[in-house]
Order: sequence, then C-alpha cells, then structure tokens
Amino acid sequence: MLWGLAMLFPFAMYAQDDTKHKVGIALSGGGALGYAHLGVLQALEDYGIEPTIVSGTSMGAIVGVLYAAGLSPDEILVHIKTHKMNHNRKIMSLDIKSGELGLHSKKYIASFLQKVLPTDSFDSLPKPFYCATTNLMTTKGEIIHSGDRLQKYTLASMSIPVLFQSVVIDSMVYIDGGLTNNLPACAIRNECDILIGVDVNPYTEIKQIKNIKEAVMRTMSTLVMHTSQEGRACCDYIIDVYASKNYSILDFSKYQEIYKIGYETGLHFLLNNPELLRATGEFKDKQPYKQNNTPTRNKKKK
Repeated sequence: MLWGLAMLFPFAMYAQDDTKHKVGIALSGGGALGYAHLGVLQALEDYGIEPTIVSGTSMGAIVGVLYAAGLSPDEILVHIKTHKMNHNRKIMSLDIKSGELGLHSKKYIASFLQKVLPTDSFDSLPKPFYCATTNLMTTKGEIIHSGDRLQKYTLASMSIPVLFQSVVIDSMVYIDGGLTNNLPACAIRNECDILIGVDVNPYTEIKQIKNIKEAVMRTMSTLVMHTSQEGRACCDYIIDVYASKNYSILDFSKYQEIYKIGYETGLHFLLNNPELLRATGEFKDKQPYKQNNTPTRNKKKK
C-alpha cells in the first residue's frame, strides 16, 4: 500500500523526507546598492550554486522575492530595464499628502511587482521567501514567510523611513525592515545546511561629510550597519560588497555598474573560498561556466 502511494505521489513523499535546503541566502537592504545582489547571485549560479531558500530586507527583499519566484538574475535585469526600475524620477515620485508617513509614493514599485510577480502568496513561490519588516506600532521587527499579501509585505520591507510612504496592513503601520533587521539570516538559519549572507552596506570608514545629503545617507548607513550584526553572525559565509565607495543608495540609474561590482565581488569571493564550492559539491578548478565579459583567473592547486 505504501509503495503504491509512493508511486502515485513521488514528489510529496520526497518533500516530507527531505525538507532541509542545501544552500540558503540572505540579502541585505541598501537601496540602489541592492542591485549588487543580482551580480552576486549570478556569480554563484555561474559556479553551479543556486540557493533554494531566500530571505531579504528592503531592496534585498525586492531582489529576493523575484529570485524566489523563479526568475534568474539575468531575467530580473531585463525586467529592471523594461519596466524602468532604473529611473529615479519614477521610483522616487514625490507625493506629499496629509496623513502620509513619507515623502515619496511607492505606487510605481507596487505596479512593477504586480507586473512581474506571478503570485501574491508566499506559499505559491517556487522557493521559500522570508521578508523582514518593521512594525512601527510595536517597534518590533517581523519576519513574514507565509500567507497572502506577498507584494504588500515586500513593499513594506523597503519603505525607508520618511523617504518612502509606509504601508498599512491590518491596521498596523509597517516600514523598512532594515530599521530592525538589515540582514535577516537568522530567520532561515535552521532551514539550510549552508547559509550565505550578502551585505551591500558593510562597515566602512569615511574621511569627511561634505553636506546635509551625505550626512543623512551616513546616518542611515550607520543604523543598518548595526542592525546587520546579528544576521552576519548567523551566516556561514559573508560576501561584503563595497559598491557604496562609488555609489549611493539612490543611484538607481547606475544599476548596471552596481550589478557588475556585485558580480566581480562574487567571483572574487568564490575564487578565494574554494571550501564553499567543496561544501556545495560544486568545486571545479577552472573558469566559471559563464564569463559575462568579466576576466577571471584559474586558481592554482596547492
């Protein structure tokens, strides 16, 4: 009888017996710097590493939910260009209204998610996705990973305080997850064997602050650096992307350059951490499968 059931429902039987994921990935917030996540994901895939469970905050949640929906990094890049998610004026649409807790509307980003995502349910995604938000009413961070309103929670995750309007769900006001948890790695720590964290807002020192804009940007960066520490400690591997040396969280038009920095950082990390490739069963002492016009070098055997 049991054999017959296994023949009729092989995938259901497999899902019950093997629920832990080999590789999971946590993507930090960072505004436009989050486009570097796509480059890192592409580098991982070029070496045969495809995370099957994802968590994300803010822009990491935007990239993360699209990746969890089954889109490849290349496909996401195409959607960014096609739907003009690289246009600052569209993304940063000033919409000052009485009662709104934020200066810019998220209607354009909401429309983008509706067009690209095939579902509005966490449970319908091909890969499990954990979204970090901050409940402004309770002042606590929340991780959402099941149920409906996938798009609303993703929007809430990237609602940078004051900059973007907040999102109201069940009478609760939600804002950017980076305020309380900028790298939600601990949420999936027990769900995977190997956990990779990608931080596009790692610690950096600067020599001067020239104007108010830079002071505001530095204030936000300082905040999320501190809320990333717990998540960083939960990871087996941390890939730090230093795109902030040349670009800001508002440089959405520079998405291709930021992507390239992420890709090159990902390749460099893999070339210098062959133990990750061995742990995932993907170790190969050769060039990656795809070159993406980025030069790499062979790693010599010791």
